[in-house]
Amino acid sequence: MSLRSSVANGGADKSSGSPPDDGGQEKQKKLLAADAGFCGFMSILSSMRYCLGSPTSYGNIYIALAFIPFGLFFDFMDGKVARWRKKSSLMGQELDSLADLISFGVAPASAAFALGLRTPLDTLLLSFFVLCGLTRLARFNVTVSTLPKDATGKSRYFEGTPIPTSL
Repeated sequence: MSLRSSVANGGADKSSGSPPDDGGQEKQKKLLAADAGFCGFMSILSSMRYCLGSPTSYGNIYIALAFIPFGLFFDFMDGKVARWRKKSSLMGQELDSLADLISFGVAPASAAFALGLRTPLDTLLLSFFVLCGLTRLARFNVTVSTLPKDATGKSRYFEGTPIPTSL
């Protein structure tokens, strides 16, 4: 307990049974969501590097495709940590959704574009794919508080398909 809080309470120790501050665990959870977003962003950059390089040099596209499953791993771990802690926050939920959109919407579309889906029809279909993911995540964020949850805090069902299944 800090000196400031003990002075504010008149020097009395406050043992009200409230849980201890777990800011470190909250930061770890947010870091996992940020890691998923990082993997998606690195996949996008690797796809761009492939487009800029020699068409016979496949190293960057392999890297781009490899980052996507790593993003899936971090996304799963983020969910497990949230359920293990039995806590969630609006910030964590939004951060997770943005990381999901980058990792499982924009990154696969960027890799597909880099691999040759570049006609106007292809671009329209890739845009539709990303927008479907965007609307799915927005709808989930709006309705998640009303969905029934099991004992671990996980929603009992999804409305629609979760965006990581786009892989």
